[in-house]
Amino acid sequence: MLLSFAFIVDIIIAYGVNFNRIVSISTLIIAIVSVVIYAILVIALATIFYFLLKLFSSADISSKDSIFIYCKSNLYKYLPGNVFHYIGRNQIALDNEISHGGPVAATIAEMLLLTIAALIAAITFAGQHAIKWSLDNYTAHQVILFVVLIIMVLVVGVILFGVISKRKMAVGKIEPANSIRFTAAIKFLVMYIIYFILNGVMFIILIHSLGGELSNSLILPVIGMYTLSWMIGFITPGAPAGLGIREAIMSALLFGVVEAEVVIGAVVVYRIITILGDVVAYIIVHQLGSKGLYQRQTG
Repeated sequence: MLLSFAFIVDIIIAYGVNFNRIVSISTLIIAIVSVVIYAILVIALATIFYFLLKLFSSADISSKDSIFIYCKSNLYKYLPGNVFHYIGRNQIALDNEISHGGPVAATIAEMLLLTIAALIAAITFAGQHAIKWSLDNYTAHQVILFVVLIIMVLVVGVILFGVISKRKMAVGKIEPANSIRFTAAIKFLVMYIIYFILNGVMFIILIHSLGGELSNSLILPVIGMYTLSWMIGFITPGAPAGLGIREAIMSALLFGVVEAEVVIGAVVVYRIITILGDVVAYIIVHQLGSKGLYQRQTG
């Protein structure tokens, strides 16, 4: 998180961002509302993960522990390596005295569903804009390597997912209800796509609050490109929370369309929003948990 803030400060200094525009009342109000909405979205992701976990474990898992540990571990994504937030989720297995296979399978399923949802959203909303941006900023060889990397991530995830599922079915840990899991996967995909859409919309609103003007024809492409930037940061090894990658992609996309200072201001402020949103999500679930507002749910 400190590295993220250091990166933000460096961008502000390098581009001479106008603080008067960033700290305007309207922008501050939008930023505060966005932090709250983003925190709710993080908790929603934690809740989806809990239901994924229930699909891969027959044990009586505490929803309070699962959601709390997810939001707590989510802060670890700001550590270099971009893997510690996944490792931290295995605390769920320790707290509930269950096999680590359940959290691992749920994590792999989440990664697969998020990647697929991001691909669907990016292709649907950005389409030709994403292809043009890719070819303008990278060679055809680099684009092919990126596509291969995405395919490899999906293939490895599917293989690991299948191996863990078969092992758990073999020992009677889960029932082979493939149709049920398929229906649930479709629902989760829709939820993840909505997550990306809401993030893109909040980013566009922030651009407008900073004085940037986007034509109606660019609204959907910006949502798609935001999702694409998220996905590239998501699969890039070692990049903590996609640090710098999302900002670079969104800046490259909007330079020439929106004033450069507005673009830099927007990507910087939105990074701050997401960081604070992750922290607020953790605080919310911690407070709700301490007041006993989560109920333990049985399988």
